[in-house]
Amino acid sequence: MRPCRVWSLWRVPVQLILFITFLILNRSGHTLSWQIYYKPNSRFVITDQDWQVQKFVGNTTVSDDFKIIVAHGDSLIVGARNMVYNISLITLRENKRLEWKPSPIKVNKCGYKRKTKVECQNYIRVITLPEPGRLFVCGTNAFDPKCRQYLDISGNYLFEREEAGIARCPYDPSHNNTAIHAGGTLYSATYADYTSRDSLIYSGAIRTEQFNSMWLSEPQFVSSYEYQDKVYFFFRETAVEYKNCGKAIYSRVARICKKDLGGGNRILQMAFTSFLKAQIHCSIPGDLPFYFNEIQATSGMGKGSIGGIEHTSTQDMIYGVFTTPDNSITGSAVCAYRMSDIIRVFRGTFKEQQTADSLWKPVDTRRIPNPHPEQCVNDTTKIMDQTLIFMKTHVLMYDAVPAYGAQPILVQSSNQSRYTSVAIDWQVRAVNGKYYDMLFVGTDNGRVVKAFNKAIGDKIETVVIEEIQVFHESAPVLKVEIYRNLFRGEEKLIVVSADEIKSVPLHRCHLRKYSCRACVGLQDPYCAWDDSNCINSNHGLQSLESGHHELCPDNNAITDVLTDENNNIFSSTTTRGPCEECRPCSCEKPDKDTEAIDNKIDTFPAGGRLDFSKEAPKHFTLTTFAISVTLAAVVSLVTGILVGYCASRCSCDCCSHQRRDNVYQEKPSSGKPERDLDRELPRMNHYETYMAPTQQKQLNVVLNVKKPSEKSLNELDTSTLNKTRKVYV
Repeated sequence: MRPCRVWSLWRVPVQLILFITFLILNRSGHTLSWQIYYKPNSRFVITDQDWQVQKFVGNTTVSDDFKIIVAHGDSLIVGARNMVYNISLITLRENKRLEWKPSPIKVNKCGYKRKTKVECQNYIRVITLPEPGRLFVCGTNAFDPKCRQYLDISGNYLFEREEAGIARCPYDPSHNNTAIHAGGTLYSATYADYTSRDSLIYSGAIRTEQFNSMWLSEPQFVSSYEYQDKVYFFFRETAVEYKNCGKAIYSRVARICKKDLGGGNRILQMAFTSFLKAQIHCSIPGDLPFYFNEIQATSGMGKGSIGGIEHTSTQDMIYGVFTTPDNSITGSAVCAYRMSDIIRVFRGTFKEQQTADSLWKPVDTRRIPNPHPEQCVNDTTKIMDQTLIFMKTHVLMYDAVPAYGAQPILVQSSNQSRYTSVAIDWQVRAVNGKYYDMLFVGTDNGRVVKAFNKAIGDKIETVVIEEIQVFHESAPVLKVEIYRNLFRGEEKLIVVSADEIKSVPLHRCHLRKYSCRACVGLQDPYCAWDDSNCINSNHGLQSLESGHHELCPDNNAITDVLTDENNNIFSSTTTRGPCEECRPCSCEKPDKDTEAIDNKIDTFPAGGRLDFSKEAPKHFTLTTFAISVTLAAVVSLVTGILVGYCASRCSCDCCSHQRRDNVYQEKPSSGKPERDLDRELPRMNHYETYMAPTQQKQLNVVLNVKKPSEKSLNELDTSTLNKTRKVYV
């Protein structure tokens, strides 16, 4: 340690005390006010022996790398490694397969690009249905993208043609992309080069501007939709408006008019003239909102509402899954968005930056072209040059798209998992006559969370009904889809991982068939107690608000036993009867045999809901936490200074002894002030202190010292050499 350096000694005690404070907070069961943990009303583990569970595994030797799935009637078309599967949604068995491997020449060329044998395969990344009876697929084809079109004749695919897949399909199978056929034209969002630098949204010969970070900045595309006369794209990218403050990832929604044919002969030629994008907000509200900035997935578009409403009040909307950055606090959330809010933002003003160092500000409305660029025109090649210049330099909207309800529907802040995907069963009718959107959210540890918002209107009060372990914890859920066939009475949830596809029931009412209390306690809009049975019905006894119903005949029961169709007991939940509430000491404890027998189901008391309007009693507020951290920092700082002071005193005393014994120090002569060469030559003293005696050499040090006649010798001269004299020591 260098002598007398006190300032660096406070760091260790500060970090130590903060770490101890963190451990105390976690050991006491407290969390920050924004960290919301849910407790599902039921937990269930899927096994291969469950009679209601269907499973599909395509290739048992290598990973299929399932990523793209398209539901078409009673079939599920799945893109995999060197394969396209057509699977029956009724039985989850294979109907047909298309095998498409890259040629050996392509594989060898891919190897020259320093790619592995696993990467040099054909991963299907685009599947669309351009028109009835036709199938369009694109694959990476060993880093040489290709597309093929097939004719679908009664489930038999006949090859029609093959074409280039550049700008339609990514080179790298690990890249995210999206594609959709709209108005007979393919719209794709991907990377158009091998180096993954040329990101674009492409349609025919028209694309976004090349290598323009204002348009697209390292995007990761998520999904695409056709809505009215436009095509919408959801993605995340590096925020150009934040680059003066560092690097941040923002979620975006972009839109393009389907009639866009590019600009004129000089400006935006062969580029979109209607490309606009806006930021998407998903955050926990407050004085300092906590943002989930990175969009990961979206649901299909449908008509719904975040809360229980009459069926006539639905709106066009989607749900999105958002996460925090990987190096940040682990968290994920599900937010809902109305298409009307998205359209309103695109009809607003734009955001611009005057210079590279200036702030981003809204554009004066008087400078916005008329008609507003949000409106689609029939012939974009006839747009005036002045308007095209504005549209080329102003693609970012000033306002952000707000979440429906101004807050997330579901929040996960545990470091054990993150949300990965979401599917919505739109407008499920409950016993109370209200309709609710049912959320099925996949996680990266193989689970599916089933939830809904029980509040009426735009308020958020989420109930987590159950948590289902579908795959192993090491297998993330990549996709979830709702399948319903009213004619056959089929309804199930399709869950996709990289290697497996499973179908599970949308509800498990039958497991509570012999207990009204357990049935009502689920708070599941699918389940109701009707005719002494728990069934999927919108008639009977049900309580979504509290999970308790006064008309249940077994309200005073000690235990609720859960059984399957064969009357086999899965588990039971101990409940309180009136005796326990009045005389807890005199009540007998339930028999151990009535407790949980199988770990398949772990039920909890009614609850498991998120209510942002009420703060959990054990949660620290942000103010309390800030005060605790501040006090800890002050105490640690004082402790560090005291310890450092004591250590520095010892070190400085040692230094003073060394100075007295220094052979280079001269005693002051009479009548002249003493010169402390140790202060002027700190490097020399330091070198001498640690040099072995046998290694000491004579050092010639030149100092610029002011003349005695001018100023005191104690002052150091910084002037030029011609005004000083040289002193050799």
